[in-house]
Amino acid sequence: MSEERQIHKFVDEEGNEHEFEILDVFKVDEKEYAILQADDEEDALLLRMELDEDDNKILVVIEDEQEFIDVRDLYFESEE
Repeated sequence: MSEERQIHKFVDEEGNEHEFEILDVFKVDEKEYAILQADDEEDALLLRMELDEDDNKILVVIEDEQEFIDVRDLYFESEE
């Protein structure tokens, strides 16, 4: 049985809609992260999942460079 793709639509700050497939969701140090990829892109995005004021999960850019590097490296190590 093949796994169904999880396609989600996101709206950017300028109101433009984009479709992404969620490739993976994983935890590092009690924080959740998601790997997403647009159909028309080779590169994937690594974003952190947080709760907004209404307890809805949102995806945010990881602004701390060291956090991004650490999470990326841990993800790739777990894939080996």
